[in-house]
Amino acid sequence: MLSMLIFVCFALTTAKEISTPEYSFIVRQNATLDCSSLGSAKFYQGGKLITSETFPNVQIIDENKLFFNNLTLEQISSNYRCINEESKNYILFNKHPVILIESSHSMQKLVDGMFEIKVKVFNVENNCSWIQFKNNSIVNITQTDTITIEKHSMSIRNLKQDSAGNYGCLIFNNYGLFVGYSVVEVKSVASTLWLFLVVSIQVFLCCVAIFAYEKFSIKKKDDNQYNLSQQHFFKGRMASA
Repeated sequence: MLSMLIFVCFALTTAKEISTPEYSFIVRQNATLDCSSLGSAKFYQGGKLITSETFPNVQIIDENKLFFNNLTLEQISSNYRCINEESKNYILFNKHPVILIESSHSMQKLVDGMFEIKVKVFNVENNCSWIQFKNNSIVNITQTDTITIEKHSMSIRNLKQDSAGNYGCLIFNNYGLFVGYSVVEVKSVASTLWLFLVVSIQVFLCCVAIFAYEKFSIKKKDDNQYNLSQQHFFKGRMASA
């Protein structure tokens, strides 16, 4: 019994946390947790052993890599640990930012209008660095009279034609860099009003044509009735004669 306690104490004191390799977790995408530096390893979500049976979208590769197919929000909000049962060395995967886009992935807005991009970020305290992809380059966005930047949201008022583009929230920690973005297309108010005017004219012309057709049909019907009554009148006079 004493020897068992000594062995357990020895194992606990020699257990060593190995540095976490680079990885990324993003909802609805794939990810791999690589524990090959431990040799063979078992994976745990909290205190629960991970197997292909208990996690349908998980595959264990070469006894030391954990592959996720189509990550769920619950999975990316959890922490993971892999451990070599012989050496007791382990790796923790517990610092992964998750970005969810709340606003539409593609937005169409009018000139002089306004749009807002919001994201939710889990497991990281950093704020977004807002950027715009323009002319094959990245432009950092700062707050101005028309641009409002908060921790995880950005809004632009008084849109112009050159406001169109890809806008993104860039966030990172020691384990990777992540960008959630939305595509903004800006329409001209003049072109929109011109389209409305064209449609209105077409509707008006259709109404005029229908009205004219109805008037012509009524007049023709009245003329036919008049001619028919005249024929009856002459036939009546000839018969009486």
